[in-house]
Amino acid sequence: MDQLNIEDAIRRGIEYLKQYQYPNGQFRAFTATDDEMHINCTPDSSVFSTALICYSLGFLAKNAFVNEMISLSTGFLLREMKGPGAWKHYTQLHGYHSIIPADLDDTCCVSYILEKNGIKWIRGKNINLITSNRNKEGLFYTWLSFRLKQKHNRDYIRLVRSELLQPVSTYFFWRQMECERNDIDAAVNANVLFYLGHNKTTAPIVGYLNNIIKENKEDDCDKWYRNPFSIYYFIARNYKAGISDLEPSRKLIIDKILSATLPNGMFGSSVLDTALAICALADLNAPITIYTNQIKLLLDTQSEAGCWQRRILYYGGPKKLIGWGSEELTTAFCLEALQKFQNQVEVEV
Repeated sequence: MDQLNIEDAIRRGIEYLKQYQYPNGQFRAFTATDDEMHINCTPDSSVFSTALICYSLGFLAKNAFVNEMISLSTGFLLREMKGPGAWKHYTQLHGYHSIIPADLDDTCCVSYILEKNGIKWIRGKNINLITSNRNKEGLFYTWLSFRLKQKHNRDYIRLVRSELLQPVSTYFFWRQMECERNDIDAAVNANVLFYLGHNKTTAPIVGYLNNIIKENKEDDCDKWYRNPFSIYYFIARNYKAGISDLEPSRKLIIDKILSATLPNGMFGSSVLDTALAICALADLNAPITIYTNQIKLLLDTQSEAGCWQRRILYYGGPKKLIGWGSEELTTAFCLEALQKFQNQVEVEV
């Protein structure tokens, strides 16, 4: 495979992202009611997509444009911080911002990006908030919502006081949405593990994730990530980060991905699935020969504009009534996949 083709695809993808990044550092997100995002597709101001895109761009940090984008985004993410180092899914411009609680998915993914880009004080600010939000088995709740056991935790009460000040809105949020205060979600816990690292506090997450993969529960282990490829992606990056206790899941995930290969070579049912799968395979140290054809597929499906087609990455709940995605989000995952492949080729030459 011509490395120049990969380099050109990466260049065009970066230029696309730079063109569509907002001046405040945010990247676009859309909601839609179908996976292909053709029906009822509307812009939605959220924090999470920007955090995920920044993570993928981090693998391309040798590029000056990438560093500019990440720097701009870190400023945006910092401005969205709530109280003692927490984040909500919706931005301050969104009409639901005051109603939705902060959550550990946004909080840990954003915190990781900030810490990786030199903002080291963030961990000291929010680690107690995060580690106090666990159930008796040691798994982490998704929502940073009011809990009676936290009544003496000043930082926690400060964060959730909006719930106490607007009881009617809070009541209808929990009643109407597909979520509960005590939600425990696999990808969310994987992202907590990724930020905090493997230690005594996060150890229960590892067994929990291994069990999900062993028992084939990845299709229904998280209310928001209903696509198993996203679960593979978030687990695999923990393995790459050095959490060797995830080894029991390594070969299982590789085999699951390969078994989901379509006749046209695509992993799963979309370009997004394929990109997530390639990233996971690379992070799990799978031989590049088993996903070289999929790299060619990514090159062939890049648009003239430099992006890849949007697809829902995560949903508003198990009913899949609404989901979030964007060209920018898919493009970031595709760029991550291409760069990881290129890095591995250079190692093997």
